[in-house]
This record gives sequence, structure tokens and C-alpha cells, in this order.
Amino acid sequence: MAYTDQYALGEDATFQHKVQVACATAAIQVQGEALGTYTPTVYQKRQNLARRVIANPAGMAVAFARVVVTNVAISSSSSDSDIQFTVNSMWDDVAGVDLND
Repeated sequence: MAYTDQYALGEDATFQHKVQVACATAAIQVQGEALGTYTPTVYQKRQNLARRVIANPAGMAVAFARVVVTNVAISSSSSDSDIQFTVNSMWDDVAGVDLND
């Protein structure tokens, strides 16, 4: 998919709504995680992103949609589970987790 197509998909309201639900689903799952699963820094970053998503689902959906479309396998016909998988797999990146955490 060309960059202009990826951009257009990221700006599409219907796609953003799908991403919003995927983000909310991920945020609820992240908020239920145990601290021992991650280092304290990674845990905190993941939790902070979850709180931001829950506090501003529409705004975060726009930001996430722009990230999700960087996965060239995602298109307007992608299934809900493909979008959910992509949101989940990009969570740490959006949260700002890096190799030093």
C-alpha cells in the first residue's frame, strides 16, 4: 500500500472507530496485568498508555490509527482481529518502551 493510501486509511473515520475499540480492549487488558510480568519501568509505561487511552479514547484512536497503518498488511478490509493484533503488538512502541527499560 502506498503512503498516500496508508495516510488516507489512517484518516478514515470508520477505521479510526475500529482502532478505538481495539485500543480500549488493549487498555483494559493492560490495566489487568501484574507488575511481576515486566520491569517496573515497562510496566509503568504500559499502564500510563492504558490510562491515556481510557481517558481520551477518540483522541488516542486517531494517534493509534496512524501507527497501525504502518503495518502494510492492514487495509480497509482487515478483520477486527487483525487490527486488534496490530494494536497489541505496537502497544509498547506507542508507550515509549525501549531496550533500556
